[in-house]
Amino acid sequence: MNDEKQIHNAPPFYSKWANTPFAPAKCPFFYGWVIVAVSTMSIIFSMPGQTAGIGIFTDYIIDALDITRNQLSLAYMIGTIASGLILPFAGKILDQVRAATERQPGN
Repeated sequence: MNDEKQIHNAPPFYSKWANTPFAPAKCPFFYGWVIVAVSTMSIIFSMPGQTAGIGIFTDYIIDALDITRNQLSLAYMIGTIASGLILPFAGKILDQVRAATERQPGN
């Protein structure tokens, strides 16, 4: 019975990483606001390539390129499918480059 209490009172498995790379508890303000700000900026910066970001410019693009809405939609679809097909290969290359640049001396 004493062993059961020790198991239930054990610290969570992630406790050794709780302060990596720094201790959020020592931040002078609630660190959750940093996460909210970074997340919001990430969404804003990724908006131009997404449908919601390009949708407001659709009519201007159609007029400037003198194409139909169907042609623009087809081009957008082809671009989306092509980038989706390239992602696995780009990820593999990125992993190889990252592994090559992160090698530690002596390994």
